[in-house]
Amino acid sequence: MSLLIITPTLNRSKFLDETIRSVKACAPGAEHILSAPAAEVASLQQQYPSIKVVADRGRAGGMYGAINAGITAAESEWEWFTYINDDDLLYPGFSKMVKVHTTKHAAADFAHGVANHIDETGKLLYPIPSCPRTSLLPYLIAAGVSPISQQGMLIKRAVFERIGTYDQSFKYAADMEFYCRLYAKGGTFSFYPIEVAGFRICNEQLSQDIAPFEKEKVTIRTKYFSQPSFINRAMAKLTFRIYNLPKYLIRLSRIGFKTSKSAFSS
Repeated sequence: MSLLIITPTLNRSKFLDETIRSVKACAPGAEHILSAPAAEVASLQQQYPSIKVVADRGRAGGMYGAINAGITAAESEWEWFTYINDDDLLYPGFSKMVKVHTTKHAAADFAHGVANHIDETGKLLYPIPSCPRTSLLPYLIAAGVSPISQQGMLIKRAVFERIGTYDQSFKYAADMEFYCRLYAKGGTFSFYPIEVAGFRICNEQLSQDIAPFEKEKVTIRTKYFSQPSFINRAMAKLTFRIYNLPKYLIRLSRIGFKTSKSAFSS
């Protein structure tokens, strides 16, 4: 089994070293590529000589253009793919999920596990709610829920050959567009109740306006799913909430009823 990991970066993250160390620890045999603005490639290549650094697709391509550029530039005969942002972390559980999933006789196209919100020091804040049953996905999307965390997911190479890469026209929610596109085209999914990655919350993220992301979610929902009945949406959301109740209780114990923005912004 060979694995490709892309890290899109502007070479501004103070956590990049930590991200790279987590990749080396959790996926030592993977082809790890940094995808960065052309002006940063030489500096990054000098700083990380053992990692391939490639030019992204410019401001117009955004983060997902950078990921696509990395995929195109890969040199190994990789079979599976993930990407990790330059301030996030892979966990040892990711290695476990990869080993279990990729050795299955008929492994699903897309695997995902549990991601945690972490603070700037890497300390656990609370686990992110996750969707244990793929059949709930269209109903949760229609109910305004984001059911799958990007951090630590695993995608089969054949998926990209079948449905294409990330849609760069989505600047905020191309991950969601990708897995909804895959679902709509009959893709298969597996969920593992394993902690696979950490998604870092920092002030730069907390200050971002979520309105563009919410707008893209509506576009995706309209494009791939018909509007389900209120009952179906409500039942899916209730199932999701019940399954994730322990995670909600952890969050409640850590920050109460505050939003992430109000709890962790300085």
